[in-house]
Amino acid sequence: MKILKKDLKHGTVKVKIENPDDLWTLEKVLEKGDLVSGKTMRRKVIRRGEREERGEKVPVFLKIRVEDFGFQEDTGKLRIKGLVIEGPDDVSIGSYHTFVGEEGAVLNIEKEWKKWQLSELQKSIREPPRVLVCTIDDEEAHIFLITNRIEKVGEVRSGRSGKMYESGKSDYLGKVASIIKGYEGRVDGVVIAGPGFVKDELKRVLNMDVMIESCSHTGVPGLKEVINRGAVERVGKESRVVEETKKVEEAFEEIGKGSGLVEYGLEEVKRVAEQGAVKTLLVSEPMIRDFEELMNKVEEMGGKVFIISDSHEAGEKLKRIGGVMALLRYKV
Repeated sequence: MKILKKDLKHGTVKVKIENPDDLWTLEKVLEKGDLVSGKTMRRKVIRRGEREERGEKVPVFLKIRVEDFGFQEDTGKLRIKGLVIEGPDDVSIGSYHTFVGEEGAVLNIEKEWKKWQLSELQKSIREPPRVLVCTIDDEEAHIFLITNRIEKVGEVRSGRSGKMYESGKSDYLGKVASIIKGYEGRVDGVVIAGPGFVKDELKRVLNMDVMIESCSHTGVPGLKEVINRGAVERVGKESRVVEETKKVEEAFEEIGKGSGLVEYGLEEVKRVAEQGAVKTLLVSEPMIRDFEELMNKVEEMGGKVFIISDSHEAGEKLKRIGGVMALLRYKV
């Protein structure tokens, strides 16, 4: 998602939808009563005497007060329906209109923004992930750093191939591993790709979390294969999963310790939230609408709210215990 304009003094944020994930984000932050405006297509009504005929669709600028909205999985679009409160003279104020959120659409949203909603928007602003890609076979290895550009940061040749490869394998893999380990903690993920089994041998030498991909070539042709298969994009998504998993596991660890610094279940969390004791609130994404009042209360009392997707194991774990957990500032 691209944020084109943000004027929180007047509660206005203008966004451009860039991919399907952005539609899920907008569905999370939208509420009934929000004002949504932008260019949209609307069918003209042609009056012939007392009769009205439906004409062709034409572009118009409208503003609606939202009454209903939802993501349609079959079309991959977000439909936002509401009453027209502003538009050209030939559009009746108070009539209904539906904005269709899809890739490329630009929408203005006016509302009283909560901190967690702004945080969700911020997460969807896609800074390119920093990914290290190593393409390798038994003759050569090429290492690339991918951000918003591609930079070759290393190249190692084994000097041997075929049966001769085994005698110098340890030295060769050690040199490649040394370059990769130099980026540990400085990138969002590492992808090792190649045509044979050398990539798996390198993973064992590295003894670190990496993504393995198959490709037909090394060097730039192999890198193109890796990018075209979506491996770099997957690393970016997985980095968010790792972040969410850490937060959920931290809460469960506190339960295991019996520290008294965590509560779960709606009633218990409500109780500690009223006392201003919540430092961090974890909420299962599908249950946002059920916990909005609680989320607002936590933010009012200076706590932070994190939305946890249920698309991974830790998110499912949170959902199974009621979808809400609170890490506390102090025992209550």
